[in-house]
Amino acid sequence: RQISDHAIDFLETHEETHPEEPFFLYLAYPQPHFPLKAPEADIAKYEGVYIKGWETVARSRWERLKTSGLVSNEIAPVEYDLNPTRGNFYLSVIARLVPGLGPEEAQAELASVVAAIDSAVPGRDPWILKVEPLRDTVVGSSERVLLLLLAAVAVVLLLACVNVANLTLVHGLGRDLELAVRVALGCGRPRLVAQLLMESVVVALAGSVAGLVLAASVIDLLVALRPDAIARIDEVGLGPGGIAFAALLGVVAGALSGLVPALQLSRLDVDQTLRGTGRALRHSAGHRRLRSALVMSQTAMAFVLLVCAVLLVRSYLALQRVDPGVRADNVIAFDLGLPVADYPLEQPGRRAETIRQIEDRLSALPGVEHVGGVSRLPLTGAYHSWTYRLQHDIDAGNDKAWNLANIRVASGAYFQALQIAIHRGRAFAAADTTDTPPVAIISRQMAESRFPGPSALGQQIRLSSVTWTIVGVVDDVRIGLREDNRDTIYLPYSQFADDRPWTLTHVVSGASVGVGLLPAIRHQIAEIDPKLVIHNETALERVERRALADERFASSIIGSFAVIALVLAVIGLYGVMAYSVSQRRREFGVRIAVGADASSVARAVLAEGMRQTLAAIAIGLVAAPALTGLLSTLTYDVGLNRLSTYVMVAITLAAVAAVTCFVPASR
Repeated sequence: RQISDHAIDFLETHEETHPEEPFFLYLAYPQPHFPLKAPEADIAKYEGVYIKGWETVARSRWERLKTSGLVSNEIAPVEYDLNPTRGNFYLSVIARLVPGLGPEEAQAELASVVAAIDSAVPGRDPWILKVEPLRDTVVGSSERVLLLLLAAVAVVLLLACVNVANLTLVHGLGRDLELAVRVALGCGRPRLVAQLLMESVVVALAGSVAGLVLAASVIDLLVALRPDAIARIDEVGLGPGGIAFAALLGVVAGALSGLVPALQLSRLDVDQTLRGTGRALRHSAGHRRLRSALVMSQTAMAFVLLVCAVLLVRSYLALQRVDPGVRADNVIAFDLGLPVADYPLEQPGRRAETIRQIEDRLSALPGVEHVGGVSRLPLTGAYHSWTYRLQHDIDAGNDKAWNLANIRVASGAYFQALQIAIHRGRAFAAADTTDTPPVAIISRQMAESRFPGPSALGQQIRLSSVTWTIVGVVDDVRIGLREDNRDTIYLPYSQFADDRPWTLTHVVSGASVGVGLLPAIRHQIAEIDPKLVIHNETALERVERRALADERFASSIIGSFAVIALVLAVIGLYGVMAYSVSQRRREFGVRIAVGADASSVARAVLAEGMRQTLAAIAIGLVAAPALTGLLSTLTYDVGLNRLSTYVMVAITLAAVAAVTCFVPASR
């Protein structure tokens, strides 16, 4: 629209001033479309032509025009003064790669383009071009959370299958006479295995139906737990695909849980069983080892999940202890932009005065203490990373001393509203206008790293073709709880309003400030200009909670699965120990009859259960690092192999197992 308006102004001016003279107007839209777009065949002719840089191509064309006699003068110099630094990095470009070209190849090709531009435009600020798949940008860390969630679900499902297999085996041993009769009547082993498998599958399918009913109610709970922790979570639901997958999973789970018991039960000795001596099958060493192995595998898997849960909870607690550099309580935030149609960039004073009027009116509301604005809230990620130079590097002729900083445009009492301490110097003042020398405030980390000797106050930096004098140093504010502090430069909106139509996020703080104040805020802004609209209203505490979304979601879900795994392991251990005690009652009775103490018998049963538990913990210690490797990008300030985590989980699991084994042992 601005390009078209400029073209119309050009034509009207020409008509008013010298209509009798010819004119030339080149109207170039940055996104040409049909019918303005050239044919595809013509576009293909220029592929790769501009890789040398526009200035090089322009000079070459001009030389050809001079040779042909169409022009005789020299080409006009490139107007670098329009943007001499070209150091503003804020564009995100979306492109579709040609078939067969991957991100690595595209990155290499872009590097050659940048090198060509650097050689064509000496002294230009360095560019940073990074290629990453759009899927990674959209999904973000959700993929890691979902992979961890999938791994936890798989472990719990496998653990449940093992538990059911153990119970099926114990139940099948009580059906030895029935199974022997079937074999005696001509039922072959394959058919017997198929029957037992079918029974397991039917039970698993029934469980799948119950699981689907439960999942339908749990999905809403998961979405409410963190609406935006996972990309596109609002699209999650039970559709035909989910139901079909649950049915398939039920068949697979039934087959897994029933296969081993079916194979074992199909090997019974028909003759001994029918004669009444088949009890040997129940007490055989092979069956005892199989039941013990199943219980140990359950306990080992529960150990691994518990380790993951403890690590995630520790990471979550560690992130909660990170100081973001701001105080979010009793602060609300909202976005407000001034439309350029009503507030042109050519009138920066008017734009700054409007923002000042809004902030003054809001400051007068009951309960409000401070009002300010910023171009990007803390804890919302990096944005507007620009290159800058220190003035003393420029004076020393060091052309390669470029630095990168997060740029924040601030207005009003922004630092006071978020309680960002001013370490040295002052905050921005009403006297900082376009008629006064440009001033800037920098972060404490930048002051200590860039000006280690002298005070940063009074030093100058070169940014966006302007020399800024540092008048203040504030405490570091994190762009994310995980990110380390980096150089941050704050510029006053009153001196930077003409750079672009900044949309400021205004923050309002006070002892009684809450979202209930928003109607009064809208009313005050409407009295200044009814066309101004605020959006993205939120409490700043919610922004702070959102920064912990992934960790809170992962620790909650994995913690829940770890508890389920522990319960299943306890059930499996208790079931096996109780069955073993019931089958060995005659043996225990004989031992006591010949003089054994009842307590020694109970200790023997308890020792047997603890041996299985300790062996399972040893297996878990070996297997845990494999799954915890998925946590490397989800944890913060937590060593994945910290001995304390493993020891704590091992002691907890051993204590629970001891209590579980004590009940059947006491009988």
